[in-house]
Amino acid sequence: MREEKHRKRYKTVAFRMSDDELRELDKRIELSGRMKQDYLIKSVLHQKIIVIGNQVQFKKLKALLDEIVTELRRIESVEEVSVNLLTPIRTAVEIINGFGSDGNDSK
Repeated sequence: MREEKHRKRYKTVAFRMSDDELRELDKRIELSGRMKQDYLIKSVLHQKIIVIGNQVQFKKLKALLDEIVTELRRIESVEEVSVNLLTPIRTAVEIINGFGSDGNDSK
């Protein structure tokens, strides 16, 4: 049974690729055994974020962290913590961990 059975997906995301990139993507999807949509969603949401730091990115991250801190200060009990707060926290941590990374980690 699919874990996302009751999820409604109404939004479309599109981007352009070269013929070579599309062939490589199609091959990866075929080898994964997943449907294209599922493969792309999992790939985008569960991959390491690599950040090329600059002043604009730093300001956006600071604004996100300020929003998180404001929300955390509002919360009085653990029951008030929602997924809507946990997602930006996870994203902020991933971005911070990606600063200075060139994507060629040899871990």
